[in-house]
Amino acid sequence: MGSPSTDVLVLGAGPAGAAAALILARKGFSVTVVDQDPKLPGVPGVLLPSPAWAWLQSLGIWVEEGSDRPSYPCDGLSLVGPEGTPRSFWPTADPRSGCPTARLARREDLRRRLLAKLEQSGVQLLRGWEAVTPLWQGKRLVGLRLRTPMGEETVYHCRVFLDASGQRAFLATRMGWRFP
Repeated sequence: MGSPSTDVLVLGAGPAGAAAALILARKGFSVTVVDQDPKLPGVPGVLLPSPAWAWLQSLGIWVEEGSDRPSYPCDGLSLVGPEGTPRSFWPTADPRSGCPTARLARREDLRRRLLAKLEQSGVQLLRGWEAVTPLWQGKRLVGLRLRTPMGEETVYHCRVFLDASGQRAFLATRMGWRFP
């Protein structure tokens, strides 16, 4: 018996990975998503700009349940750095500039809906699996060595690999790439 294979192997089942997987599956590709099922950080919510919210809805990932979801004007995001200095991101100087509103989604609800939509769409979802090493054939990435939830390792081949692991940046880390 050979090792499993898929057209597209997506690492990460967050909004980016789930959306890519759904789009590719709708185009007829066989898609497998590896979801390590990370422990989510203490942040209970995700602020989604209206265009992102609408795009997720168009993919059937998020269905708004009534009008009780709050909208907030999106005139910037302020964070406090480790030294206590406030830093602003995503600023807009003029509220008439067309900055969209944003909607607050509960992180666990969004995650649950993303995973359910992937399962409904025929995408193979490997929950609790972890990427261990990329597999190369010359200069071409041909798959990943994965670890199952039981700790067993297996090779998974693919035609295309999409790293949507976010801040973990699996492939970039393994390649030694650094980003500011």
